[in-house]
Amino acid sequence: MKLVPVLAMLAAAAVIAGAVVAFGPGALETRAAQTTGIANFSPSDAPTPAPATGFANAEGGTVTLADFKGKVLVVNFWATWCAPCIEELPALARLNEALAPENVAVLALSVDRLENARIRSFLDANGAAALALYKDEGMALAREFKVRGLPTTVVIDAEGRVRGQLVGPAAWDSESALALVRSFKGP
Repeated sequence: MKLVPVLAMLAAAAVIAGAVVAFGPGALETRAAQTTGIANFSPSDAPTPAPATGFANAEGGTVTLADFKGKVLVVNFWATWCAPCIEELPALARLNEALAPENVAVLALSVDRLENARIRSFLDANGAAALALYKDEGMALAREFKVRGLPTTVVIDAEGRVRGQLVGPAAWDSESALALVRSFKGP
């Protein structure tokens, strides 16, 4: 007879735990951002120059954001162990494919400590083969941008000024995201 109340309590705990996972803090906001595109984008109050901190390219060389001057940059910080990052990567790849002819570049910067070949394989296997491989070793650039969580995406205009950021995953291939990125191209 005492077993029934214990089982009922365990079942209730399982239902509550499932609700916390599905609808816990941040879950609804994440779904909203994915549904509406980029609803959580926070524009900069006053655009500031992008940091000059270097990061690694696929060949192991060092590049900076200034090397892409004249292009609108969508700089995404991500990791292979970050589930929302993995979900977002294909949308970033589609954004890159759609807007590359319009002088826009998506720079997906891995913060992983893995070797480049493993990161490249991961991108290829997760619908992001169109993205070039970049690494923010030691998270130096992420610290400059004060990244607090992954994924975080920073948009930089064609003049090299930080125009805003979005923390969390988003549908970067949505019409609203495409319009937002295009708005930073200038006249």
